[in-house]
Amino acid sequence: AAVVLNPNVHEGVPIADSPEAHVDYVWEHMIKISQARKVALVAHSYGGVSLMSLFKTQNATEVLHQLKAVAFTDSVHHVNGRFNKVPAAVKRFLRDHAIDWVTSGEPLGTVVHDFNENKGCKCLSAGTTSHPATNEAARPAVIDFFEMKFGELDREEAAAAGVAI
Repeated sequence: AAVVLNPNVHEGVPIADSPEAHVDYVWEHMIKISQARKVALVAHSYGGVSLMSLFKTQNATEVLHQLKAVAFTDSVHHVNGRFNKVPAAVKRFLRDHAIDWVTSGEPLGTVVHDFNENKGCKCLSAGTTSHPATNEAARPAVIDFFEMKFGELDREEAAAAGVAI
């Protein structure tokens, strides 16, 4: 499933007086109740903070049941810190199913941090030094990442059902 949110704009989303409230409302009233069982999410800049907030306002286990991959793009989120008590299950999920494509003069996909403790995930170059351009610059790599993650899930589900693919 693909869902595009712009939590910087709150029009049309009731009770969305902040980016975090916007994401929480859309998750609760649209994504959570949808038929989608494999959700991939791109979180740009403060969107990463809004996602971390979602893990606190919603049942993190339920969110992780639907969420299968996260592509951060130059996110400002943190998983460690006084105000960021992220559950261990979320940290494990991010370690295994998230990448942050960050601003860098290196070519797209170059490893910037094999694992960043503060971000809780691998950081790769977005192939641009422009923060606003990271979504578009990283798009091919993000699509490949999502396809890889969904392919892994398909193989795991098939194996669990006893089907070889």
